Amino acid sequence: MLNGGKVVFKLNNMTLKDSNGKTIITRVKNGTAEISYFIPYTYQAKTHNITAVYEGNGQYIGSRSNPTSLDLKQREAKLTLTSTSNKKVGENITFNVTVTDKQDQTRRVNGYVIFKINGLTLKDKNGQTIMVEIKDNKAIYNYTVGLYLSARTHTITALLVNNTYTRSQNNTTFNITRTTTIIQLDTPILNNNQVQVTGQLLDQTNHPIPGTTMALAKLNGLTIKNTTGDSQYYMINDGKINITLPEYNYKRDSYTITVVTEQRGSYTGARKNITLTIPKNKNNKTIKSAIITENEFTNIKTTDMNMKKSTPLLNIKE
Repeated sequence: MLNGGKVVFKLNNMTLKDSNGKTIITRVKNGTAEISYFIPYTYQAKTHNITAVYEGNGQYIGSRSNPTSLDLKQREAKLTLTSTSNKKVGENITFNVTVTDKQDQTRRVNGYVIFKINGLTLKDKNGQTIMVEIKDNKAIYNYTVGLYLSARTHTITALLVNNTYTRSQNNTTFNITRTTTIIQLDTPILNNNQVQVTGQLLDQTNHPIPGTTMALAKLNGLTIKNTTGDSQYYMINDGKINITLPEYNYKRDSYTITVVTEQRGSYTGARKNITLTIPKNKNNKTIKSAIITENEFTNIKTTDMNMKKSTPLLNIKE
C-alpha cells in the first residue's frame, strides 16, 4: 500500500478550497486519500466532474485520476410564511419567512426569498426584483401597501431562491381595508358669475390622496350637469381640489355647494358642504340722472350691473 504524498481534489477543474480560501490537502494513507467537503449552495443540482490529483513523493511521481461523475440532487425545503393584516394604503405589512431543510431541520439554509402579491413579483423603483437575503434561516421584509391594491383580501407568495433546493414556496393572505377620505374646502370665490371651489382631499393622517379621484358638484342639492345633460365630473389630482362651476345668475343671499368624491380602490368616498355667500350689493342698481332746462330733454339711464353681458345659466340636474 502506498503511503505518503499529498492529494488535492478538483470539482469541474476547480481546486477545492476551505472557507478561508486555502486549498484542501490530504495525505495518502494505506493507498487512500479522502476529505469531507461541504458543497456550497451555489452549485447547481446536476452532474459534476471530480478529479483527484496526486502530487507524488520521493518514490512516486505525481498523477491525475480520470474524472468521475458526481451527481448533485436538489434538497427539499419548507417555507413558513406569516404576515400582518388589516392594513390601509401607505401602511406597512411585515412578511416573515422561516426556511428549514426537510431532511435536516438543524441545517443552515442560505439564499434569498422573493415575494409575489397576487402573482406579481415585487420590484424596486428601478424595476429590479426585490430579493431578501436569508439570515439564520429567516427572511423578513417590510412592504408598504401600494396605491394599486384595492380593499380586499390579497395573496402573498414567498419563493426560495437557492439552486441546492427544489422549487419551494408558501402562500398566505392579508387584508386591505378602505381608507377614510376627508374633504377640506376653502371659502368659495365668486367672480363674474363664476364660482371657484378649492380645497384638499386627505386621508385620516392628513396626507393628500394620491392619483386621480373623480368628483361631482351640487348646488343647493342639485347635481351640476354638462351641456349634454349628463352629470359633470371633475378630476381631483393628488388631493388638490380646484373646481370651477359654470356661469350662473346668482340671485339669492346664499347657496350650498356640495362636493362629492367617488369610492376608489382602497379609498372611501366623501361628501362636504360649504356655503357660498352672495355680497349684498351684487344686485344693486345705479341710476344716473340729469337736471334739464326747458330746451333739454330728460336722459335717465338705469344700468343693471349684473346684466352687462348675456350670461348662460348653470345647468343643474334634478
